[in-house]
Parts: sequence; structure tokens; C-alpha cells
Amino acid sequence: MIEEAKEVEAKIEETFAAAYKALESANVIMGVSKVQNLAHSAVLENSVKVDLRSVMGVEIPVVMADKPDGRPVYGFNGTSSALDEASVKFNEVKVMTVKFYGN
Repeated sequence: MIEEAKEVEAKIEETFAAAYKALESANVIMGVSKVQNLAHSAVLENSVKVDLRSVMGVEIPVVMADKPDGRPVYGFNGTSSALDEASVKFNEVKVMTVKFYGN
């Protein structure tokens, strides 16, 4: 089980690295200020929920998340595929992290 956990953590780190690389590419292609403006105009992410469950008097966090619908939260005008890739990869990281640390 420990080896499986290490593999999942490695996959999460690998996906994070790919997401940041795509974000860096988007910053170079589109410009940092354009990417920041799109980020500020995006809808607040609120699909991850953390509840507590009591097990023998100890509060254990239970992490849950709605499944992402895959739609971008920004318009396509003036954006690049690198931004799309970054968005997809960051969503993958979120799903993997919730699965790993969730119930």
C-alpha cells in the first residue's frame, strides 16, 4: 500500500510539473498580464469540500469534489492551446489529489 501511495504521489507531482510547464508556455505566448487577467476573471473554484468524520473520538478529514465538467472557465479569444493544456492538467491534479487524500 505504501508503494502504491508513492506511485500516486509521483503521478500527481508529474502532472503538476506538466501543468506548470504549460502555464509557463501560456505566459510566454500570451503574456503574463493576459494570463493573470484571465485568471482573475475566472469563476471561483468551489467544488472541493472537506468534512470531518469522527473515528473513536478523532476527527478525520474527508475530502470530496464534484467531477469537473471539462469546460474552460475563460473565453477563447486571444488565448492559446498552452492555456487549455494547463487548465486540463491542473484539473487532473485536483481530481488525483482528491482521490488520493479523499475517503
